[in-house]
Amino acid sequence: MNMSNELKYTLKKNKNKILIGIGIVLFVGIGAGSYFFFNQPEKSLPGLMQNENRLAKYIVSGTENGKLSLLDVESEEIKQTLSLPEGEYIYSINADYDTLYAYDGKTIRAFDLKKDGLTEKGEISTIEAEGVLAFQTDGKNIALLSNDGQTLTYQYEKDGETKTETIESVGTVDDFHIHNGILFYSSNTNLYTFSPTSETSIDLGDQTDVITDFQEQLLVHNRFGSGLHNSILLSLHPDDLKITDLKEMKSETTSLLAFDGDDESFYTSKYVNATVPYHELEKWTIRDGKIVKDQEVSVHIPAGENGITYDHETTVASEGYLYTHYLDRIQIYDVRAQKVYKTLKTEEYFAVPVLTE
Repeated sequence: MNMSNELKYTLKKNKNKILIGIGIVLFVGIGAGSYFFFNQPEKSLPGLMQNENRLAKYIVSGTENGKLSLLDVESEEIKQTLSLPEGEYIYSINADYDTLYAYDGKTIRAFDLKKDGLTEKGEISTIEAEGVLAFQTDGKNIALLSNDGQTLTYQYEKDGETKTETIESVGTVDDFHIHNGILFYSSNTNLYTFSPTSETSIDLGDQTDVITDFQEQLLVHNRFGSGLHNSILLSLHPDDLKITDLKEMKSETTSLLAFDGDDESFYTSKYVNATVPYHELEKWTIRDGKIVKDQEVSVHIPAGENGITYDHETTVASEGYLYTHYLDRIQIYDVRAQKVYKTLKTEEYFAVPVLTE
């Protein structure tokens, strides 16, 4: 496959497969017009306007036994706590980071975070599966991952009735996501969809480790090219998985970071094993279906000895800040100032920022 800046994938009509051409061309260097910053807090980034820097007011956290806490970012004091009924809990947050969901193996409860506090909205569903590892919901449709990552249980509505579909994957599910009533999931080299009316799939050539959506496009990160120190970012039509654009990341360590669903941009991070190792942060958006890189935002964060990683599981990037949960802390990094804003003590089990207007 020609993996230059002009790299294109061709979709084979009858097999939904990507044709692989000949040759790999890797580019090294710095793009013209890009600015690289290395921990220089006295400067600011021209690609970040002041109104894009909006700090989360709270961090919401949860323990395995169902204790919820709301931590004030500025004062670093606990504003509110709630104790759920006895049980073992796992948690999920909605795409806009303003509704928390808690699941005890039987019941999913919702908590509104929009009104300057934790407000219980009540039970949204009862659903069970053996050995649930993770779940996602948009408040209406629910997906449970269980059986050592081999099985998805999808609860959805069709013709006014609640239905449940059990999907046995052909391998371990790498990621799953719900958008507009469609369940997307990846396993091995394939990306699959399930909806009340159809199912489809596409072979992307390697592991898809992140599935999300941005401005009504499906956005995925795939490890294609990892053997040659590369990976790819793709945008696709959610309805038919038609690829609308593809960008090389030029690194096998790239991660697509989580973001607020209302944001106008998103970020990727990659680890660079230089003489002085660092994490490189880049800013992107989608315009007319095309993935566009902000050439004025490329930040180098020195890699410390604390073992912190910036990836989709640990880090939420929104409006000029990175919120990275590691061990029993959340580190808040100010992208505009290019320095750590503060580090907060929080629960090790689950903690995320609350992102509200």
